[in-house]
Amino acid sequence: MVQLDVLPVKATRRRGRPAGTDSAQTRARILDAAREVIAVRGYHATTIQAIAEVAELSRPTLHYHFQTREDIYHCLLNEIATTIDLCIARAGAESTLPSKISVLITEFRNAGIHEPESVALLVSSYLEADRLPAPRRDAKVAVRKFMDHAVRDAVARGELPAETAVAPVADLLYTMVWGLGFYAGLVADRDRVAAVTKQLQLVVRKGLLVGPVTTPDGAAEGRVPAGAAASS
Repeated sequence: MVQLDVLPVKATRRRGRPAGTDSAQTRARILDAAREVIAVRGYHATTIQAIAEVAELSRPTLHYHFQTREDIYHCLLNEIATTIDLCIARAGAESTLPSKISVLITEFRNAGIHEPESVALLVSSYLEADRLPAPRRDAKVAVRKFMDHAVRDAVARGELPAETAVAPVADLLYTMVWGLGFYAGLVADRDRVAAVTKQLQLVVRKGLLVGPVTTPDGAAEGRVPAGAAASS
C-alpha cells in the first residue's frame, strides 16, 4: 500500500514570490498546489511546506496569504461551493425535472467540478467528515436541497405522480449526480466520461427501463413506461 504522507512533491524553480506576480495570481498558485497535494496525500498528511514546494514559493510568501492549512482548506471548499451554487442557479432556471438534472450535470462537467483534485476534495470532506474541519459552506447540502425542491416542484406541476415519495427520488438523483462526479474523478479518459454523462442524461429524460422487464427466472413482467425510474 502506498504511504501517502511520503509521496514526493515538485519543486523545480527557486522559491519565493515570482517577479511580476500579483497577489491574486499568487493566491491562485497556492490554492492549485494545495488542491493537488491534498488530493494525493489527504488533508492530514498535507503540510504547509509541501504546498509551498509544489507552488514553488517560500513559506513566508505562503503565510502572507494564508495563516494556516485549515484556512487554505476552507478556501478550497468555498471555491467549489461557489461554483456549485452557479451550476444550481442555471439548472434551476429550467422548467422540467429532466432538464434541470441534465443542465446540472452539464454545468458540473463544464465547470470542472469533476476534475480529479476537486472530486478527491469533495469525497474526502464527506467520507472523513468526523476527522476534517467542518466546511463553512457545504456544497453537498446545497445539491441535496436543490434535488428536493426540483422533485417537489415536479410533483406540484403534475410531472410526477402526486403520490411520489419525494425524499427517495431526491436521494436517487443526488446519488446519480455525485456518482458521475466520483467516476469522472477516477477515469482519465474524457471521452468515456462524456459518454457516461450523455447516457445519464438520457436515463433522466427517458427512463432506464423502457422495455420488457425480465425477472431472474426469465419471465417477462411487462413494460415499464419511460420516466418510471424517476417516479417509482
